[in-house]
Amino acid sequence: MDDPRFAYDLRDGLLCLGFLIGMAAAVSLMLRKQTLPGCLALAAFFLFSIDPIAEIIIWRILVTNWADDYNVLNWMYACVSGPAIFLGVIALVVALVTAKRQPEEVNALPR
Repeated sequence: MDDPRFAYDLRDGLLCLGFLIGMAAAVSLMLRKQTLPGCLALAAFFLFSIDPIAEIIIWRILVTNWADDYNVLNWMYACVSGPAIFLGVIALVVALVTAKRQPEEVNALPR
């Protein structure tokens, strides 16, 4: 526990676990015949999982090779994680909106 990076690794591991649970919920939506919200939620949680994976790869693996140029690593991390989180939020909001919307067949009058 003397390693200060342990807390960050634990946080990233818990984030990945949460995103895997979200992906399982998305697959559950797809199995309940809500394919569009399920696919969008699956894509959203996949995009969310890019951030902790990129953090582990960049700050644990690449920093040993590029220890003299942290500025490049900061830009690389920002360019990977920023758009991934933004697109993940958009996909999750659209998934929630489409999951709440009732299908037109349910609201239609019987013929």
